[in-house]
Amino acid sequence: MTRDPIVEEVRSARQKIFEACNENLDALLDRFQEQEALDRNWLVSDISAPPQQDAKRLNRVRP
Repeated sequence: MTRDPIVEEVRSARQKIFEACNENLDALLDRFQEQEALDRNWLVSDISAPPQQDAKRLNRVRP
């Protein structure tokens, strides 16, 4: 299996966060929900219109 440094970095970060929560899944979920509340404007929760490129693709007529 090929070693992927990005995957390793993500897994390491995940483990550090889990350890900071004393390896408690409820505490981990609470932490994620608190962070989510702080970062509301970074989340995509409603898409009112598809991106222009997708709109063109969706409007294309197929034979």
